[in-house]
Amino acid sequence: MEKLIVVVSCYKKDFFLTRTCVASIKYFHPEAEVYLLKDYLAGDFDSSELEQAFQVKLIDLGKREYGWGAAKVHFILSDIFKGQRVFIIDSDTIFAGKFLTKLYEKTKGSDFVVDPEFYASPYEGNVPLHYYKFDELKEFDRDFVFPGFVFNTGHLIVTPGKVTPKDATELFDIATFPYYKRLDILYMPDQSLFNYLLPKMRDEGLLTLIPEPIMVWSEGSPAAAVDLEKLKAGDTYPFLIHWAGALRISYLNKMTRSDILLFFEDYYYTKVPFGKMKKNTRRMIAMSDYYLRKWYRRTIKPVIKSLTA
Repeated sequence: MEKLIVVVSCYKKDFFLTRTCVASIKYFHPEAEVYLLKDYLAGDFDSSELEQAFQVKLIDLGKREYGWGAAKVHFILSDIFKGQRVFIIDSDTIFAGKFLTKLYEKTKGSDFVVDPEFYASPYEGNVPLHYYKFDELKEFDRDFVFPGFVFNTGHLIVTPGKVTPKDATELFDIATFPYYKRLDILYMPDQSLFNYLLPKMRDEGLLTLIPEPIMVWSEGSPAAAVDLEKLKAGDTYPFLIHWAGALRISYLNKMTRSDILLFFEDYYYTKVPFGKMKKNTRRMIAMSDYYLRKWYRRTIKPVIKSLTA
């Protein structure tokens, strides 16, 4: 059986979700090796508590500041874990069950596994909104063929080393911030880049790529139908839940499916020294921050706006 390696991409402003994400991974897959891919562009942040509580390690790519999902691009273009398949995910995700082993077994032999959003035409639905404008991409590469699907890059099985810096050289400069070279064409940074590059390299026989369901959106009906007690057992829901595009704040009570998030936050603090005290303190700070901001928007901000109008 393949070793389960999970890399969680995170930065200062979403680290409160990194804790719940890692807790959910270790809850269902205690055997998994978990790594953090930290982006310090928004500032430094301490992850030592998480590292110690869940035996999490850090990945060092020789840089500290990335932005726009560039840390994931650097990782995939690197030689770290070369030849091994790695599940790389964003922090705003939660495992809803013990699904990763089965996903690996089902997709055995594929270099990359993506969660597909199928379309008959590249002019439909979310393709021009969240991925690329096909006509502009064809001007850049007249040989590119629309694969019939697009995919979110918040959850991917990847094989580092299969795509090299040379393969991406026209689109991504690994040496110079902000790294992306053609945001005029591939305007949804890492997401646009890989939705172009992976199908292109697959068609050229340079890698294998399998579309396979991996996640559900937090705002959708499948997530709404998740039963927390069945989730805890681990065998009912073979997917992760992704909060991309949804409200994401440290006061988890106000997020969609807060019951799931709070369950894994509770689990996190059972592994942390003085966990109950830390949990209560952080939840109080998050709640106070939420209501203070809400009060400011409703009372102070309109007054300032009227005085400066």
